[in-house]
Amino acid sequence: MTPSARFARVGVVVGLALLLASGRAVAQVEFGAPRNDGARIEQALQALRQGRDVDANLAALKESIERSRDPAAVAQQIGSVLLVDGRFALAADFLALARARRPEDGQLALLLGRAQAQLHQFAPAIEQLEAAERLLPAGPRPQLHQFLAISWMGLQRFDEAEQRARRAVDDAASWNAALPAGRAPLDVVDFELTRAQVLHAAVRFDDALALLVLLSTRAKEPLDRSKIELLSAKILDTRGDVEGAARAFAVARAATPQRVEPLYEEATFCIRRQRHAEAKPLLEQVVALEPDHEGAWFNLARLLPRLGDAAGGKKAAERYAAVHAAKLADDERMTELRRALDAKK
Repeated sequence: MTPSARFARVGVVVGLALLLASGRAVAQVEFGAPRNDGARIEQALQALRQGRDVDANLAALKESIERSRDPAAVAQQIGSVLLVDGRFALAADFLALARARRPEDGQLALLLGRAQAQLHQFAPAIEQLEAAERLLPAGPRPQLHQFLAISWMGLQRFDEAEQRARRAVDDAASWNAALPAGRAPLDVVDFELTRAQVLHAAVRFDDALALLVLLSTRAKEPLDRSKIELLSAKILDTRGDVEGAARAFAVARAATPQRVEPLYEEATFCIRRQRHAEAKPLLEQVVALEPDHEGAWFNLARLLPRLGDAAGGKKAAERYAAVHAAKLADDERMTELRRALDAKK
């Protein structure tokens, strides 16, 4: 495998790892203090989720930060909510604003590192996550080690990645052992999956599949079974076992039929293998579940004309362009907001 091909494959593996790791929410955020314009912030964030009046609502968030007695706290609250919502670029910008004002805040470093890892900004993510490790009180930190594992994997530093993945598993078990009665435990299988992803990226396919077989005997929840089969499918596809991969994709999809990731991953697998008629309904299910899924619209725009639906391809291309333009506009608006807030320092 050439270095460029290996780097491209690692990028795919890391993307899947981030999708699997991003399901757990950060700490619950409340906007309770009147001076922080709690209700106004919640309204602006809700409007951003719905794509309404983006400029006006970013301006409202900016104003709330500027006039607050504690701008860092408000920026952290906003960034935390955006992180949970999956708006990683906006989240990283708000969290960076807060972090600049609170350089000794370990929780902020952890949140910013997580957002940067989701954006594939792996070196900055490692810097923030390692700072969090120094600043936070001693104790089990499974998610910190998990995102460090993913970030080292993104840089193709597989030894460091596996060490962190193992620590994430150990810390998850320690966390559960110390958990008070009545509290929901962490899903250790989820952290084990990160280690399997590292093994996959390091081209240790046999080790990765052996671990996944072991995890399949422990998985109790449909979501865990879906994740295990999805990663198994990716590894089998990489090894050239097309029919084995197809079976694993189908099991992953059946375990969680309303989950977008298995549908989209199977669709792209079908496209790579020239199984276009099979890819079409999968992509249509993706956009039904997630109407602004940029990748699904892009692939539909390319696929439908090949299946004789030129009009459908044109509509999909228009939809892709609209979704893509909205994301670019978000980036430009946030750049303007960041400059305005930086000028107030």
